[in-house]
Amino acid sequence: MPLIEITVPVNTNDTLCHQAEEAIKDALGKMGVKKTDVTVWFSIVYGRPNRLLLRYESRSPVENPNERARIIGKIAAEVFGKQVESVVQKLDRETTGIHITPERQPEEDEVRPWRIA
Repeated sequence: MPLIEITVPVNTNDTLCHQAEEAIKDALGKMGVKKTDVTVWFSIVYGRPNRLLLRYESRSPVENPNERARIIGKIAAEVFGKQVESVVQKLDRETTGIHITPERQPEEDEVRPWRIA
């Protein structure tokens, strides 16, 4: 079950977001995906205040998530009138959430460039 993230301009209004959501669901519907199997939502990207994140999640299996991301990115670009970035995140089936590897904690005697001795 892939999660496809698309960044769009942060000044995007709710109407455009809704249009993008409907356009994505319609296009995927033509590919045989049920509208009830698709979730699209928007959020602000941490550390990138000038970007908004469009997230798409499919509850049905997807054979080629990269192709699906390309199609969704193309649809979003048409709605927003500019190129958007699309990325596929692989979801962990056991937890049904995004698998995030925790950042490794440095050893106590390890040199840290930001630490002043």
